[in-house]
Amino acid sequence: MVDVIFTMQFASVVPIFSQDFQARLFTLFRHPIDRAVSQFYYLQDATWERTYSPETKGWSVQQYAESHYADDNWVVRQLVNKPDWNMELYKEDLQLAKDILQEKFVIGLITEMEESKDRFDKYFGFGFEEEDADDCVAQVLGLPSAKNDEETQTTNSHPHPKVLPDTPEWEALLKINRLDLELYDYAVALFEVQAVLFEDSEEDET
Repeated sequence: MVDVIFTMQFASVVPIFSQDFQARLFTLFRHPIDRAVSQFYYLQDATWERTYSPETKGWSVQQYAESHYADDNWVVRQLVNKPDWNMELYKEDLQLAKDILQEKFVIGLITEMEESKDRFDKYFGFGFEEEDADDCVAQVLGLPSAKNDEETQTTNSHPHPKVLPDTPEWEALLKINRLDLELYDYAVALFEVQAVLFEDSEEDET
């Protein structure tokens, strides 16, 4: 059996586990508006993706947000197993998603990538024997490394225009991601709360 499973579809892997074969989970959260904007531009060029969408080239972000191409509340839907847009979401679904995060996940944040990686390493005992492995991870995540003490552009990044708060584009994406935004804010709070789990290990290193 593999040691780590990576998936964007939480509900699809849940049946693998049981009371006798349990899992520990970790996740990296990204602001839902930033995630949606990134996906919009990425899928215009990602010919290798099943959801490659060249037809959206030339669209505005608002057009995208109002189309069937845009995900709505994608993270909440994945956690509560309501993946289809025609499955209505309720406040109870948001609460269930929060409960799942609190009870099951070690939280990481894209905006706190280095701290998140350190927490995952400490909690799960991740480590690499290969000399260049840490440099490779740092390059993928855009972190300083032994070879480069400055943050670099990640190897899996896709540069694109930013969408600023309080703009029509931001509001259009917010309209279809309000539950995800509330879940994101909750995840940020959990990230702060979970810091206590790593205080002892941080003291041991000093």
